[in-house]
Amino acid sequence: MPSIINFHFLVKSTKGVTTNKFLIKDLTGTSGRLDIIFRCIQATFSFGYKNIIFHTVLCGPPNPPKSLDFIGNQLKDLPLDEIRMAQLFQGILKGSQFEGISITDKSFLQLASELTQKGPIVLLQEDSLPYSDYLNELNKVKENIESLTFILSDHIDLEPSEKDLLRNKLGATLISLGSESYLASHCIIFLLMKLKGYVF
Repeated sequence: MPSIINFHFLVKSTKGVTTNKFLIKDLTGTSGRLDIIFRCIQATFSFGYKNIIFHTVLCGPPNPPKSLDFIGNQLKDLPLDEIRMAQLFQGILKGSQFEGISITDKSFLQLASELTQKGPIVLLQEDSLPYSDYLNELNKVKENIESLTFILSDHIDLEPSEKDLLRNKLGATLISLGSESYLASHCIIFLLMKLKGYVF
């Protein structure tokens, strides 16, 4: 039985560019809002690297999709500022190799399907099951869980067809963090703080 659960965070980057030809001085205007993904990565590893994996799928031009995996146990120190994170992404998209980081052509739903094979997947959705109820139930069966995946979108919501497939075909549980709307990076920090309260 697994003694430690691996936590995965999957964020769809709806318009994130799949080229290194974006301007670091104008990330908002030229990168398809990769700056949101940078903040999500920094949030994911803000409490450490152990047993945490971050995934993002870039769906913007010119060659989508590009799936990036950041494997916490294998990562060296990540950049703490946006400029160096942008430089790292330019290197990744150019084809440079970095320890603990991989890039493939997997689609968002393909990657979500693969993560389903590892353990439960959770889709953050307002007006859904309260997160505390879900975590309380999960804590009762934690010995049987190898990994847990939380799925989010960036500033653009997932397509209804994607939500439908995640829920009805892949068996995702929909949970809510409350009545307020949060940025994706804030959702990740919120979840990590709450997970620390459980003996996973």
